[in-house]
Amino acid sequence: MIDPSALCGRDVAIGFFDGVHIGHRRLLEKANDPKLCLTFSLDLAKRKKCQLIDTPKEKEMLLNRLGFPVLSLDFSLIRSWSKDEFLHWLRERKPRRILVGEDFRFGKGREGNARDLLSLSDEIEVTIVPLFATVDGIKVSSTRIRTLLTKGLLDEANSLLGYPYFMLGEVIHGRGNGHKIGFPTANIKTTSAKVALPTGVYRTSTIIDGKVFPSMTNVGKHPTIDPTKRRSVETNILDFDSDLYGKTIEVRFHGFLRPQIKFSSLDELKKQLFRDRKESTRLY
Repeated sequence: MIDPSALCGRDVAIGFFDGVHIGHRRLLEKANDPKLCLTFSLDLAKRKKCQLIDTPKEKEMLLNRLGFPVLSLDFSLIRSWSKDEFLHWLRERKPRRILVGEDFRFGKGREGNARDLLSLSDEIEVTIVPLFATVDGIKVSSTRIRTLLTKGLLDEANSLLGYPYFMLGEVIHGRGNGHKIGFPTANIKTTSAKVALPTGVYRTSTIIDGKVFPSMTNVGKHPTIDPTKRRSVETNILDFDSDLYGKTIEVRFHGFLRPQIKFSSLDELKKQLFRDRKESTRLY
């Protein structure tokens, strides 16, 4: 994160940008260097009572990849600001240009809208970008993508994101059951603040130190061996056999393979896992 004084002289794109989807990117691509993304802390999502497509760390990583330094304002501190107080804060920081979507709202009670920013245009250029719609005429939105993800409709969600939905997490110790049956898994630390995919087995790829490995990932409570009450995300990484504990990896979800099933024996489970692995590699 950077200091608010860094807004001075830059093109500043403002928004929550959850998912950094293709609609957001249409706005972001209009910013010129030097540029910056002004977003808001996790408190805003809590206020909206919604889960996140991306955690703050994931969002910052995506924006950095697009060439944007990120400043995240603490929403709990600015939520009481009036429309005029937020406009004054922006004016004092002297950005060269402000870019927002036409549905942008700000100020206590969401009293301010995108067109209110035009009051700054005597000193700061303001660009208001129309909302982006798909070929079927439906608006691309974070809300729509969240709904698709919770239903497990990855193909549709990924097409609106413009990249595969992913989870970034530290590898933690699990129960070691996968290793015992010949399918060792990397268990990643997750957060309940992030959108939860339906339980099941997914075709994935895993990024480790910048290198991509094909993988398959189970999301659920592994009902056949040592069932748990908590959902876990366990990834079997193909062609990889090194210690990952404590390392942060990125698991990208490309497609749904099958629902989670309770098998009658370990032998049945292993046979199915071999079929899952074959299907995962075939689709690569």
